[in-house]
Amino acid sequence: IGHCDSIEICGDNAAAGSRERDIFDRLVKISGIESLTDPHTEEYKAACWIINENNDMTGFSDMTNEINYYALLQRYIVALIYLKTKVTDVLRSDQECFWEGIYCNEDNVTVNKIDLAGKGLTGTLFHELGELKFLQVLNLEENKLGGEIPLEVANMWSLEELYIGDNNFEGTIPTEMGQMNSLTVLYVHTNSLSGTVPLNIYNISTLKYLNMTRNFFEGTISSNVAHLVLLEKLDLSFNFFTGVVPVDVLRISRLKELILQSNEFTGSIPLPKKSTYFQDYPKQLTRLIFGDNKFESSIPNTIEKLTGLKELRIDNNRLTGVIPTQLGRLKQLTMLSLSYNELKSSIPSELKNLKKLSRVYLHGNQLTGNADVIDFPQEYITDCGYPSVTRELFECSVCTICCNSLEECVKNELPYELPYVEDASPRDYTLFIWGVFIGVLVLCCVSAALVSKKIGWEMKQICNLDALELCGSDSVYHFVLCDSILGWTIVLATIMFQLSLFVLFLQTSSFNNKANSDWVYGLRCPSNRLDCEDYNDTTPRGWISLFLIMAAYLMKDVIKGAILIYRATRLVSFRLFVGGITLVSVTSFAFLTSYFYNQAIALSDTEIITNSLILLFMTDFDEWVYQLIFFVSSNWLEKMSKEALCYERRLDNTEEDALIVQQDDVDSFTEEPSTNLSLFKYLWFVW
Repeated sequence: IGHCDSIEICGDNAAAGSRERDIFDRLVKISGIESLTDPHTEEYKAACWIINENNDMTGFSDMTNEINYYALLQRYIVALIYLKTKVTDVLRSDQECFWEGIYCNEDNVTVNKIDLAGKGLTGTLFHELGELKFLQVLNLEENKLGGEIPLEVANMWSLEELYIGDNNFEGTIPTEMGQMNSLTVLYVHTNSLSGTVPLNIYNISTLKYLNMTRNFFEGTISSNVAHLVLLEKLDLSFNFFTGVVPVDVLRISRLKELILQSNEFTGSIPLPKKSTYFQDYPKQLTRLIFGDNKFESSIPNTIEKLTGLKELRIDNNRLTGVIPTQLGRLKQLTMLSLSYNELKSSIPSELKNLKKLSRVYLHGNQLTGNADVIDFPQEYITDCGYPSVTRELFECSVCTICCNSLEECVKNELPYELPYVEDASPRDYTLFIWGVFIGVLVLCCVSAALVSKKIGWEMKQICNLDALELCGSDSVYHFVLCDSILGWTIVLATIMFQLSLFVLFLQTSSFNNKANSDWVYGLRCPSNRLDCEDYNDTTPRGWISLFLIMAAYLMKDVIKGAILIYRATRLVSFRLFVGGITLVSVTSFAFLTSYFYNQAIALSDTEIITNSLILLFMTDFDEWVYQLIFFVSSNWLEKMSKEALCYERRLDNTEEDALIVQQDDVDSFTEEPSTNLSLFKYLWFVW
């Protein structure tokens, strides 16, 4: 198209020398003739909007004026941003300085900041952006932009801050960006960028913050990184960098954060072995994160020179040797992670000097001895679980989480607190609750019996069950109402067996009894992460279900036991008292055992219910023994039941009871009652 030719622009003929033709010719220089003559392109739409729909055209009348020319380009490019990234399909007629995300200087003439972060932008960056010579800040983070970074971005020679992280950009970083001598912030994190870091990037002496994390960069880090003398943060984590990290990176005196996590770096940790290697160490360095790499050295003693360090992470590497005592001189340290390495020996006592240390991760090593050298940190994970990595069990009472050699972890709950008892176990706690419960129950029953006896009130007005029915007519427990040595022996053996089973489950419910514990390690602490995954899916619904099941199944025995204790007080009967205590004891042990054992092994609500049902079977053991005796000697069992039936009635001295007592089949089993009873009082007391 000749300059003297008349052409059709936006549906109208534009003669040479006209304002429309001047605008068109200027825009052709940066966007090309094809884009501006195709009605389907955003360039065409933006150009036509400026020519036909902008109300204030006076500023674009003289294109020979450089100020007017830049104002035209600025308005055109801002319109392109809105159209190409789908911010809107309808452009506003007012000045672009008042558009959302567009910020201008004090005179509202020149755009110096574009902030459209998190606006859901799509599309790609376009080369026309390079014409914004006075733009200082470009923030397009947290969008869905893609494509490659146009090399024309390097033409924005006033740009100080570039944020394009958390998008879908791909390709490489243009080498030309090394010419952006005003750039202080470069954030390209969380994209799909690849290739190596251009050496020219290290020539941007003004750069303060460089964030390239979570991409696909590879190659090595050049020693030229030391040329970034103003650099405060370098984040190259979660990439595929290899090779040795140059020690010269610590020559940057203003460095505050050095993050190289999750790469494939090898060799030694980038710290000099001699303290005189550097004249000045970066004293402002607060974060040193080298986790999830392949460093193979020991931790240099010169770590003590980084006195400002607050966070030190060298986890999941191949570190050898011991934990240096010099770490105890890092007074500002709040987090220390050396997990999943090959460190040996004990934890140095010098770490006790780190009063600000709140998060410590030392699991996945071969450390031995006692880990209680740190005063109650907020989070402290060691290999204090079972089975241990080493033969010697690692001890740690202040640790919050204990891990084992299988990389399984569990919360190291504080011991059950009991008066005058240190490190109480579930068994100790069960005995304590049982003692308190039995004491309170007996006190209440005795008090109720004495009061009712005084006012002449009988329990049988509410419950008319006799002692046989209360002890269990289908249970060997009612043998306590008889004078048979064999019967009492069966009762004692049954009770001892039931309680021994409960004690066995309680012992395996103790986390402190690590070698013989059934405790399920419900946490997983991966080597490439600090936070642990909790596989415990139990909810209050599961525990409420446990309580309801146990209450529905066992509450009747508690009530029966309480009634027996009440009647034992009214009738001054040792046997009724023994029967009541037996029922209440077995029931309370079953409930507490079910609770503590589920605390140890249950990881879901269904497991809570399943485990409780299994433990409830043990409470029926007395009935199973009764059924066994029935098949072995039913006649003897019948005589025992009759004797138990008449026991309470004999105490009441009724005529009917007297007749029952005189039956021959009962008399044959009641020889020397006083002797037998005295013997079993003694045996029960000893037990």
